[in-house]
Amino acid sequence: TFPNLFFFFLSVDAEWRFGGATSSDPITPTSVNAKRQSANGSSNVAAILVGDIVIYVQYHGRKVFQFNYTLETDSYVSSPLTKLSRHVTEGKVVDIAYQQEPDPIVWYVRGDGVLLTMAFYSAEKVVAWSRHITDGEYESVAIIHGPDEDEVWTSVLRGTKRYIEYFKPREFGVKEDAFFVDCGLTFDGGAAQAITGVTQANPVVITYAGSDPTNGWKVYIEGINGMDELNGNVYIVVNVNADANTFELSGVNGTEYAAYVSGGTFQRVVNSVSGLDHLEGKTVDVCVDGAAHDECEVLNGEITLNGYHNKIHAGLHYEMKLQPTKVEVQTMTGSAQAKTKRIEALTVRFYNTIGCKAGEKEDEVKDLIFGENAELFSGDISMEFKGDYGTGGDIFFVHDQPLPCTILAIMPELAINDRN
Repeated sequence: TFPNLFFFFLSVDAEWRFGGATSSDPITPTSVNAKRQSANGSSNVAAILVGDIVIYVQYHGRKVFQFNYTLETDSYVSSPLTKLSRHVTEGKVVDIAYQQEPDPIVWYVRGDGVLLTMAFYSAEKVVAWSRHITDGEYESVAIIHGPDEDEVWTSVLRGTKRYIEYFKPREFGVKEDAFFVDCGLTFDGGAAQAITGVTQANPVVITYAGSDPTNGWKVYIEGINGMDELNGNVYIVVNVNADANTFELSGVNGTEYAAYVSGGTFQRVVNSVSGLDHLEGKTVDVCVDGAAHDECEVLNGEITLNGYHNKIHAGLHYEMKLQPTKVEVQTMTGSAQAKTKRIEALTVRFYNTIGCKAGEKEDEVKDLIFGENAELFSGDISMEFKGDYGTGGDIFFVHDQPLPCTILAIMPELAINDRN
């Protein structure tokens, strides 16, 4: 016998609970009680367990339900998770996976190649859907446990080629590591290394501490005290002597430079990136040292940059678009939904963000001002909105650069005609 054991069965026309004759009775070969709990029916997409809640896709592939015990009815009840977002599953759900870390997110693949996410906090009754559209069609999704957070892996069909890709961790650390392109690659020139000596010779000889550079590298030098003629320039490394920890700067005559005093670093940089054959002929987004670069076309598997950079991400473009639900406040005469109103100003709370646009219409968004330096920003940004008078009160956000953007809160200032 199996005391206090029960299990669920999801069929094409109903959801069943199998157990003993009562909730306290064991299952035995001659005592099994099957009781129908709901009658939605399940598709052939595997159900998943999120905490103590079963999430499954209804038979026709359009509705998603949660299946859990409720004390009020002393039974297991199916509740719709797509009730307020019925449009999001157009094309039908064909695959599903659950990511626990860093946040509980259920990933879905639609039959038309669109990837969906549903942020799901059952205790707080948070069900937040979004779509992810790429150059190509998502075919499947899977979750692999990583060292710090769950990794999201996908199969994507682009033309006649199939790509196995994974999403970079959301907690990226410093801005240089922020990766916001699809199907992309990264060039990393490594951390800056310390300079311990510089000769007033022809050519200049650099003594360094750290790992060895390679002949032919291009390096950017800064922070030298004394021989500051070398600062802020790019040089070619030649004649590396790993035993003596020295290398020469090709063609640089330092005999008339000021004497070296102390300090300085060198860092590998490039002005082109190869290895992008899988994106041949595509126009790609490029992020260099934590800043947006002009778009580049991939020719012979390579892109050419407008300068020298140390860390470069290049890949397919995508945009973040957000339209919150219509603004609602209580007025003297009730809801503001049908009343004439105008958004006069807008304050947005950001986390680790570089750049964003906002406006009343998607094609009329304007840049929010984050300051002169393109650094990661966390805090509030205010802007004059100047929305039109109407019953909508819409707000659009667009982020079209390969840089991070996280919106935590939206705080509009309204002018409402409370008499209509």
